[in-house]
Amino acid sequence: MERDVAEETSLVLLAVMTELDTQIGKVEGRCAPEELKNYRRRFGEALSAVLNILNPIWSEHPALLPAALSGDYHVDASLTAEAKALVERAGAIVRAKRR
Repeated sequence: MERDVAEETSLVLLAVMTELDTQIGKVEGRCAPEELKNYRRRFGEALSAVLNILNPIWSEHPALLPAALSGDYHVDASLTAEAKALVERAGAIVRAKRR
């Protein structure tokens, strides 16, 4: 994949991850605990699927790996603060798994 397309795809998918994370926050407190557990699992599966798309892009273009995931890429300022926070949380998870 050409770098410009890879960068755009990466940014779009990071935004998708942000939206998924925001949406689960909206579900919290508005459904039964067991239902929330199921939603969280499904949202987690969706986030994992997005990462399965992103990981090959970042492997091919390591310069696009976000700094929060131990890369050098600084997420464009046009992305929301939530997108940056999500990437940071994902980075913490990845770093914890590497230990």
